Amino acid sequence: MIPYQHVEDGNGTIWLNSITCSGSEHKLINCSYSIETSGCSHWYDVGVKCYLSCPAEEHEGLLRFITGSTENIGRLEINYRGEWGTICSSRFGHVEAAVACRQLGYWCVLHSTQSQIDH
Repeated sequence: MIPYQHVEDGNGTIWLNSITCSGSEHKLINCSYSIETSGCSHWYDVGVKCYLSCPAEEHEGLLRFITGSTENIGRLEINYRGEWGTICSSRFGHVEAAVACRQLGYWCVLHSTQSQIDH
């Protein structure tokens, strides 16, 4: 759902209010709702962002290296909420690196600094 502050205001009739769904409905009109919209304004129009497919939960937490020429070193990315992204280095130390390396199928990690990675 997109916050109403970021949705362009509509115009014309506001049809539905107070929609409540169980999640099993195939149409929004099958949810419970009110047609009493006198307290509504277009400032509160609903916005939704839809995706063609849902992120698969089995991919949640997967790791990968974004590398150049070596497969076992590089910027670490994680799949979180269906998207790949980076991890902040704040509080990420040797123990966290060892866990990440084990998850990626490596046995050992040597603690390295940014200057060692650059060379």
